[in-house]
Amino acid sequence: VSMCVGMPQSLWPQFDAKMCSDAIRKYHINYVFGVPDFFEKVYKAGYLKGVDMSTMKLIGSGGDVVPYSLTEKMDRLLHENGSKFHFVSGYGLTECVTVCSFTDPRREAPQGCIGVPTYNIEVMTVKPGTTEEVKGEDGELCVHTGDSGVIDEKGDIYYRQRLKRVYKISGYLVYPSFIEESYRAMAEIYDCCVIGTGEEGKTQLKMFVVRNKNYAHDDEATLTEKIHEFGVQNLSKWSVPREIEYIDALPRTCLLYTSDAADE
Repeated sequence: VSMCVGMPQSLWPQFDAKMCSDAIRKYHINYVFGVPDFFEKVYKAGYLKGVDMSTMKLIGSGGDVVPYSLTEKMDRLLHENGSKFHFVSGYGLTECVTVCSFTDPRREAPQGCIGVPTYNIEVMTVKPGTTEEVKGEDGELCVHTGDSGVIDEKGDIYYRQRLKRVYKISGYLVYPSFIEESYRAMAEIYDCCVIGTGEEGKTQLKMFVVRNKNYAHDDEATLTEKIHEFGVQNLSKWSVPREIEYIDALPRTCLLYTSDAADE
């Protein structure tokens, strides 16, 4: 769309936090959209501190679960740098030509909210495996088979997770995306991913953890115990991972970075 209407764009052959930040400063970019990991890296690099972002009209993330902690950090950065808009989260899929919903850039989005349907998109929730509509409770998002969510009385959509990423442990349903979101609140954890292991009926949770660089050299046994204690205090006992594995990074997708403000 940006190319069709003649918007100038800022494009890079590969990601570089300083280069991206310098472009926002130099060209007064209006629109930026990328995956969560992109914004995490740009924010943590610190190059956007004090940069005039008053011309920013839309900045947000999609392509993966957007941690609420990231939304809060970017909202704070936008406010401090003069923007009147909030960081947005989007939801979509290729079959719907990507974007299905967006949060409102004019107001702070509630935790877990992925916004309202975009133009000419209709969304409803149904009982999984049926066409029976459910309102105000968890169901399958009818815009795309395989995702669960809930639509509140205001029409805001709240994404839960992929239906296939629900595990039953001791008869209880546990949701990996909720567990991951909870653990990302720990200062020691940069990112994480929860999976189910073991045979059907004997499923156990395993969590892969990417540590924040300030904790990269901490004793693993001590950190594992701290992660376990955090889970006991904040999650149900069925949602606490039994196994922790530390890795350097989780795989991420690529992004497109556009602007309509540049003349060069």
